[in-house]
Amino acid sequence: MTIARAVLFSFIPSLIELTLVCVLLALRFNPLFSLLTVTTFVAYILYTIVMNGKLGQLRKGMMMMDKESMARLTDSLFNVESVKLFGNEKFEADRYNACLKVQQDLTIENEKLYALLNIGQATIFSLGLLAMMLLSLTRISAGSMTLGDLVMVAALLEQLWVPLNFIGWQYRELRSALVDLESLFNVLQIK
Repeated sequence: MTIARAVLFSFIPSLIELTLVCVLLALRFNPLFSLLTVTTFVAYILYTIVMNGKLGQLRKGMMMMDKESMARLTDSLFNVESVKLFGNEKFEADRYNACLKVQQDLTIENEKLYALLNIGQATIFSLGLLAMMLLSLTRISAGSMTLGDLVMVAALLEQLWVPLNFIGWQYRELRSALVDLESLFNVLQIK
């Protein structure tokens, strides 16, 4: 139900808004404004999908390492008498610390990818906005647009940014939840 609600109340209205803004820009100013808007948002969506794919793969690796570290810890704790009898405390601690180090490295990589996702999305939007502003400025200098029109173009593009950013967040959360669900199904299949 939540996915249907997200599509119905987020994606479809954003798509309608994008269509209306593109029609308005094409009819009021120039079809090139619509082309720049669509290009910006297609680039944004494609970049978001690619980066979320990488984040999903990394999350799977993080979950595998978490499972491995917990298995090693549990094994060491259940067999504490054997570990002490054979003097393997350092060996077991080193094995567990190696798992924690890999887990830490994966977590840092995850944060780097999230930062890269956010930087990339902001860069794509900013470049699209810059292109629209430069096109507006050339039309202002030619006398076919006013400063008020420039403000309108910027405001329309900014208005589209917020729902698109929210949809990107929803997509990222959905992908993350699907990875978690896959892990749960794998646990349920173990006999």
